[in-house]
Amino acid sequence: MKKIEAIKTGLFFYDDGESNRSLRENFESQVYCSFDDMMFDLYLLSKNEDFKFALAHETESHLPRRTPEERQALLVKKVHAQRRYQDHLEKGGTELQLSGMLADFDKKKARH
Repeated sequence: MKKIEAIKTGLFFYDDGESNRSLRENFESQVYCSFDDMMFDLYLLSKNEDFKFALAHETESHLPRRTPEERQALLVKKVHAQRRYQDHLEKGGTELQLSGMLADFDKKKARH
């Protein structure tokens, strides 16, 4: 079993990988060749086009900005990924139901 923990809150749960296996086995799509291809598109959609991930020793800034060329390339990739995913859903492909997966975690409002 794999322990999945929210670092800031310390809350955690264990994942035996069964849900991932069942998703892979029951995956159907006319657009994507594999489950991993769909997950990569969802990963692209989650990326921030303004800031890039960098370790503290790699940059002077807390939030390193992308160059205009990097930002434009990422936006083009995100548009294509969104179109593929939308086409996948419209053709009756497997849809992920992620809303209930994190229901066990406490929901806290941000403080400003």
